[in-house]
Amino acid sequence: MTESLNDILTTIQEIVQNTTIFDEIIYENISSSDEDLNIEAYVNQYIETLKSLKQNQENNRKYTISEKLKKNEYKSIKEFYKDFVIVCFVLINTLNKFSSAYYRIDKYFQVVSELLLRYLGTGLNKQVDAVCDGKDIPVPSSLKKGLELQFDSIMEFYQAPVKKQAQIEIDLQKNAINKSTSTTYINRMYNKEALFTSLMHKSILDKSQEAPIDEKINYVDVLPVDVTDTIDAPKLGAIMPLANKNIPDPTLPNTRILDKLVNPLWYTLPVETWVHSLITEKDEDMNHIVSIVTKNSSLLNSSESNDYLHKKLDFLKEYNLNKVEEVDNAEEIESIKKNILEKRHTEVTDENEKINLEHLCNWSEDHYYNDEEIELLTKCSSMKEVQDFIGKYLVQLSNVQKHRLKISKSMKVSPVELELYGKIKRLLKFVLLNGDKEKIKSVKLNVTKNVPVFQANYSGTLPVKRISMGSNTHVSNNTFKSKHKRRR
Repeated sequence: MTESLNDILTTIQEIVQNTTIFDEIIYENISSSDEDLNIEAYVNQYIETLKSLKQNQENNRKYTISEKLKKNEYKSIKEFYKDFVIVCFVLINTLNKFSSAYYRIDKYFQVVSELLLRYLGTGLNKQVDAVCDGKDIPVPSSLKKGLELQFDSIMEFYQAPVKKQAQIEIDLQKNAINKSTSTTYINRMYNKEALFTSLMHKSILDKSQEAPIDEKINYVDVLPVDVTDTIDAPKLGAIMPLANKNIPDPTLPNTRILDKLVNPLWYTLPVETWVHSLITEKDEDMNHIVSIVTKNSSLLNSSESNDYLHKKLDFLKEYNLNKVEEVDNAEEIESIKKNILEKRHTEVTDENEKINLEHLCNWSEDHYYNDEEIELLTKCSSMKEVQDFIGKYLVQLSNVQKHRLKISKSMKVSPVELELYGKIKRLLKFVLLNGDKEKIKSVKLNVTKNVPVFQANYSGTLPVKRISMGSNTHVSNNTFKSKHKRRR
């Protein structure tokens, strides 16, 4: 047993130490093809083995998970997970569904399955990183292949949190109208049974009905979440205290993992659009410093992106920000306002120039360029000049903001700030759309091959104990005094 495998099994042993999962008897499967079976097929084969057992036969070899752990017989996660699934399968089908033990087994199965899948996914990503980064450290191919087989085997047993939805077909004026409903109490005879719960009767709404309510109703399995679009990860749930006795009932099959977790194979990954730098090996002067968005490009790993970010900051501090002196006086602020707010338009030379109505209807303040910007954009030889111009506007915007905040932090944004912000936005858009795209082809960046196994945060809860209130618990009614005095 490897050190990492021993650690994960020790962790699971601590989680289920207050249960009988590791002490349940498991009968050995006689078939020799166990290694080639996935988890679901292994469960079906174990059921056949139980059917073929003879009651008074002493040759039936049996064992427990605890015995195997003491002898270090588990060589892989898959071997342990097979026995764990068998034990949970037997307990789920033998325990009373309304008992607290049933709820605990369901929660333990969720937590352990989630933990093992995350462990295997992390191991796969580490092996991929070692292959890409550590060229001097050879990775055993057998270890990598073993991890992939174990991960695929457990992933096949992962089931979708399916809900049943009722579909009704109603003929109205010879036209078939399909309607969907999720209610389970349609066409019930309320006059025969109680609608509200009382001490004598139970409400008809609380009673489950296995058979279809009507012959025209068909139940269809649907996913509770829209897996076609990317969904936001739920907030991280808090760990429930041991004193909490409100254990929720398992509303889904016992083979599901945690709530709001979707199989990663069902996700529609976003468009392969990443932001990467225009920096190339030949361009050491950092002339092209503005990032550009392109398709079918690579994703920088964290270490290289941090290095590029530091280079960008040093470049901006040295070449751009220091070229414009930072001044903070009223005269400079007034000059900035006068130059920015004064909108100068180019003179029209041709009086018979035709006006495009489509452009006129779509025109807005964001489309405005002053003469200085038009001259710059039409005569500039490189993006470096446009970037210097953007740096100039950024410094002016910073000076105006500092001046406003010194006067009062509750003042509204001035029109000159909005105008400067719009100019910077338009120039940045121009740089992004008209950057030197030829240099992008020669950029060689490492590709991150790691794929998230599950969402990084989940709303599940760790298994807890149900504390039964004993007879010693007593609440005195004398502490609550009546508001009305007793009449004599």
